[in-house]
Amino acid sequence: EKEKKIKQIVEYLSRNAVNPQTGNPHTNERLKSALEEAGVNLDQIFAGKGAGDSVERGEVAHLVQQVFDLADGKAEFPDLRGVSADDLAAIGAVNATGIMTGQGNGEFDHEGLVNRAQLTTIINRSLDHDEVLGE
Repeated sequence: EKEKKIKQIVEYLSRNAVNPQTGNPHTNERLKSALEEAGVNLDQIFAGKGAGDSVERGEVAHLVQQVFDLADGKAEFPDLRGVSADDLAAIGAVNATGIMTGQGNGEFDHEGLVNRAQLTTIINRSLDHDEVLGE
């Protein structure tokens, strides 16, 4: 079951993540090895979530920070008062790199759900960021 979930995630990423150098989708092998090299524990990240469950923006921020080993950042969105220090650090990290930004109304909306288009944008920005670093 675990391998099936990983395969589904890798296939989704490869269909929706474009290599900016070639304009082609990243290969399944590249995405799977990137997840493995990063030590991503998908079971932990998606604990308690089923295949059709939605993911919140704050959860995606944590995932991206972990996968790309981003340094903690400082998040300064007015809707984040009372959010945990870990959440603030992850949101600050992805915001500082431009991978995830606010919602246009000045808020981050960390409990808001990520739709397919947003996830595709986040994946592309993450991979662009990773390649800029030469990794």
